[in-house]
Amino acid sequence: MLVAKRLLINALFCIIIGIICLSELVYAQSTFLAILKPWGADSIKYRMYEELYPYNTHPEILTLEYDDSNWEIGNSSFGNTTPECLEAPETQWALPNTGIVIRVWVHVPIETTEITVRAKRTYVALSYINEEGLGSSLTSGPDDCAIYDYSRSTNEHFIPGELNLIVVYARETTDYRYFDFQIEAELDVIASESSSWGAIKSIQDTDRSVPLK
Repeated sequence: MLVAKRLLINALFCIIIGIICLSELVYAQSTFLAILKPWGADSIKYRMYEELYPYNTHPEILTLEYDDSNWEIGNSSFGNTTPECLEAPETQWALPNTGIVIRVWVHVPIETTEITVRAKRTYVALSYINEEGLGSSLTSGPDDCAIYDYSRSTNEHFIPGELNLIVVYARETTDYRYFDFQIEAELDVIASESSSWGAIKSIQDTDRSVPLK
């Protein structure tokens, strides 16, 4: 009888230990969309260019080492008129037949798997991350709203856990000008239920993250 009790106790002990060990191996994976720079962001460094492609005539503006301390600082969006479908631009884009270049540094969370640059513009847009081009988008003319969406994503060229340089160029060849942008990061977070939900909450609070379904 005593032996049987000891065997039962040992069996129960092993079951309890097994459950505890198994619980430590239970993980939850969540994907979050972090808004690194929102639409209508404040204090954006920008410069207007009359050249058609300033990144060709002034390639230094795309580099990490370029000194943009003498650039203008304004709030996004940029434009000279108010589209019916959007709010009035925050910063005037006065000169016709010109392009605008913005340079922003964003901290990319360590959990980032993809960066997306979005823009609303009236004609052409293209973007770079850490001097690498993400592609361009050209439109032939205005629609009812006269605003077109630009979106380019990459899982390369950025450095998680570091500051990264994003350069966006937009150009307009008519009298109607408008430009705004947003920078997003997709985060994959794998966390044990017992210890890391606080870290996920911290990411949400810091980077304006929302869960992706």
